[in-house]
Amino acid sequence: HVHDGDRVKAGAALVTLDPEDFALRVRQAAAALAVANSQFKAAESEWIRSKALVKDGAVPQAQFDAVDARYQGAKSGVAVAEVALSMARKSERDGTIRAPYDAIVIRRSVSEGEYASVMPGTQLVTLEEAGVLEVRLYLMSEQAATLPVGASARAKVQDIGREFDAKVVRVLPPRDPKGGALTLVFEVADPEQVLWPGM
Repeated sequence: HVHDGDRVKAGAALVTLDPEDFALRVRQAAAALAVANSQFKAAESEWIRSKALVKDGAVPQAQFDAVDARYQGAKSGVAVAEVALSMARKSERDGTIRAPYDAIVIRRSVSEGEYASVMPGTQLVTLEEAGVLEVRLYLMSEQAATLPVGASARAKVQDIGREFDAKVVRVLPPRDPKGGALTLVFEVADPEQVLWPGM
């Protein structure tokens, strides 16, 4: 549903997998539930009759226990079939991959008709979250100490001549345990979504 460079809103459809398999699984699970329900109704009727007869002494307790076991098994069979149908319907819904957040499509990796697999997973689309960008700044520890987590800052983007609010969200230790620059991770708010990754 998308092309490289498209901006998408959270929940927008990105890719729809071939729905035929999903639809068949839903039909199969619905049919299995119908069978389980009919078996349960038959077991329930027998259970009601046997319960009345065991009270009158016309049916021995051991025979009723067998009927009761079939009834409980049929009840469980309905529950299992209901779960199977719910799972099939969820798989059908999940056949449309949606954007988890407002984003920019960096790359569409598949085209219509291509085969996609779950194991190993086929990459479908690469997204970059829109509205918030992450900027990493490398500073020596004495400089980084002046900007603790939560500190506010301003980020200037010279390409477009604008400034944006930023906040330190993480401080990462140096890659070399003997010392070096700390990494300060800033989130830059871009509510108008005018920034592109790499600016």
